[in-house]
Amino acid sequence: YNGKRLYPGDDIALFIDIPNVISDLKIYDYKIQLRGFNMNSWLAPREFNLTASHAVDINFIEKDIKWDFQRKETREEMFKGRKSEIDKLVETFTSIDRRKIPVVFGLTRTGKSSILLNLKSILRGYETSIDGLTKKILPIYIDLSTITSLLKNQDSFIRQFWIKCTYDFDSVDLKYDTFCPKSLEDIIDFVNENGMYPLFMFDEFTYVRKIIEVEGNEFLKTIREFAIDQRAGFIYAGTYDILDIIRDPNLNPAGAFMNIDEYKIYSIQDPLDAESLIRVMEPNLSFTQSAIESIHMYSGDVPYWIQVICHYCAKYAIKYKRPVIGTKELDDVVQGILGEKKVDGVISMSDIQFEQQQILGSDPKETKSLLFSIAYLMKDASNQNGVSWTRLKEFWLENGYNPDMQSIVTAKERLEDRLCILSSDVDGTSLYRFSVGLFRRWCARKDVFSELDKTNII
Repeated sequence: YNGKRLYPGDDIALFIDIPNVISDLKIYDYKIQLRGFNMNSWLAPREFNLTASHAVDINFIEKDIKWDFQRKETREEMFKGRKSEIDKLVETFTSIDRRKIPVVFGLTRTGKSSILLNLKSILRGYETSIDGLTKKILPIYIDLSTITSLLKNQDSFIRQFWIKCTYDFDSVDLKYDTFCPKSLEDIIDFVNENGMYPLFMFDEFTYVRKIIEVEGNEFLKTIREFAIDQRAGFIYAGTYDILDIIRDPNLNPAGAFMNIDEYKIYSIQDPLDAESLIRVMEPNLSFTQSAIESIHMYSGDVPYWIQVICHYCAKYAIKYKRPVIGTKELDDVVQGILGEKKVDGVISMSDIQFEQQQILGSDPKETKSLLFSIAYLMKDASNQNGVSWTRLKEFWLENGYNPDMQSIVTAKERLEDRLCILSSDVDGTSLYRFSVGLFRRWCARKDVFSELDKTNII
């Protein structure tokens, strides 16, 4: 620099004259292009995006942060991009024919519980006609994971199930003190006799396996019959493991799942809806446009990841007095979330949290090898649009990896079906990339060669 030889790790001070019209602004983005000179030749220039701002007082404190990724029930102003799913579910239970059972499924933290809880608020008290009688819908939300740990026999199941029902009875002032049900049918009849139509929302439905151990396989068949007779409505919600239950012939007696409708939940489909979630704290906290574009990329527009990133950006803003978050501040936060460096106020996500977001217990063991390989190859700037299947096979061959190809293809298909990886056609070639940028960066930190060794069949 200025005739001085620079070595890795050297720092230099660069002073720039900024016009008054810019320096008077509270915040501004700017780009710096640096070009090195090495061995008598100029290197290709590199461009850096930076954000500059004056230190100012922040107009909010930590309790004012609206993004709350640990909360299941999402406030209306934070519930973005799920209108089409909600509208379809509302129509299912307010139409004349409500015999279908919706199955809402997706990866962990994609908003399934929020959909159920917001639907519950919309439908509670909604008047509908059933067999010529006007009844009010009574949504009853039950997280099956909170029941199954206490199960010992049929009596304990009904007792725990009844206790969960009473939470929603209280919300409509339904008196139940003198009633003691002995079966699910007793509970359904009790609600109907009080002029209401019960709508059971079963969250964490994969735990139904434990209920079946106590109640028997006929439990699911009985639910289907209640739905077809329109004595009660049901919604099932859970992770992709729910599909294994639906397709398991041992858990599907007499067509217990013949009347289901599947709803796959993942990212917010409209980028404008995702952006409105990012901008929800304006004007107290804003993001530069380049930072917003990066949040789209890092989160894949999955509501949970938007809230994780923005929540910690807000805490960062309080700590460092940044009313506007730019690309530099955002990158600090992302590094903190990934555990790449310690950032005050940012809690790193554990490896288990990242792994559970992408890999299911029923996936082939080669799934990690596939994910880590894509991430490793995407470190190369020429592969930012994705990695071809041909390049993946070349990479495995170069490193002596000989996977079971049927298993690796199954892993790819399952990851595509869950939208963990996306494919795009470029000049007639399918390129594979991560849907969530945070996942790619997490996988890229892992030892791909160690993982290849673990699953090598040579």
